Amino acid sequence: MRKILLAAVLSAMGAVPAMAAQVEMYGLIDTGLMIQKMGEDDATVSMESGQRSGSRLGFKGSEEITDSLEVGFVLEHGFDVDTGAMADEDKFFNRNSYIYVSGDYGTLKLGRTGALVGGCSGNMFAGSATPFGITWSLAGANKTMQGLTSRVDNSFTYNTPKMAGFTLYAQFSNGTEGDDYTRDEKAERYTALGVRYSAGNLDVRAVVDRTLANGRFEDGDQVTAGITANYKFDFARVYAAYQYAENVERFSSGVPYRPRDLDHSHAFLLSARVPVGGVELMPQVGYVVAEGENGEDYDRLGLTMGASYDLSKNVDLYAAATYVRCGQDLKDRPEGDTAWEVISGIRYSF
Repeated sequence: MRKILLAAVLSAMGAVPAMAAQVEMYGLIDTGLMIQKMGEDDATVSMESGQRSGSRLGFKGSEEITDSLEVGFVLEHGFDVDTGAMADEDKFFNRNSYIYVSGDYGTLKLGRTGALVGGCSGNMFAGSATPFGITWSLAGANKTMQGLTSRVDNSFTYNTPKMAGFTLYAQFSNGTEGDDYTRDEKAERYTALGVRYSAGNLDVRAVVDRTLANGRFEDGDQVTAGITANYKFDFARVYAAYQYAENVERFSSGVPYRPRDLDHSHAFLLSARVPVGGVELMPQVGYVVAEGENGEDYDRLGLTMGASYDLSKNVDLYAAATYVRCGQDLKDRPEGDTAWEVISGIRYSF
């Protein structure tokens, strides 16, 4: 990260006298190639941005008000390396846009950030359920787990200090997609509670969330509940995760086979980070079984082998191969039932 002394810049412009505040500018550039075959379609080759981590440019700053009170902010913009286009044409700081207050009683964030259940910045669940987080294309946890909310606007996110290994989390959004009306029928709201236990080589996290489609609690609200744990052995770090979801709008699989309106689903992930020489290997098995509102059964099996190699502190190379089969009891479907892909790329952070 590059530290910019904001006071010096403004002073040089003659705007204000020198100040003591500091702002850090940081970023990440990720791009590579993807070879992919979906169902009966021909294989395709493409350049893809953000396969491992979303490309971004960000600014963050903080100030110590007292010895036990800190106020800061994070503004983060996403973009596509292959085209230079903004990741979201409607939001410049589409990844993060929040101010926070941190002290002896925990941290409170106000603004746009990742949902607790998701894998984006600010999350505490899906991003830690597997070494692949919600990226790596077909290998991501969001292709096995269902109903993962990504980011939420107008959010209040609080976490306690770590106490005897435990940290508690709570999140509420007054309008997930920019709609911050206070009338119940005007906004989709999001609520979540989470807990994390971390001690030594063990990390366990659990979260339950609910999306209030009409701004209030109803029987048809989307609900998810999950638990994930990872433990660092001498030879590898091993991950295991389970998630239950109900009333999800669409079966998320990453392939054209995507039935709608699930009654409920059960998802399982087992993966690991295995260092071999200077390379980190990442095997993964993911399986989800779901039932539709009319009693139809769906499932998805995903098998992945990934690898990562650090060229330096800021630069790494990565690659992964994934095979997916969808259908009922893993049987063939007329279209979109199988897929495979190979991705590779380079990531630079600063």
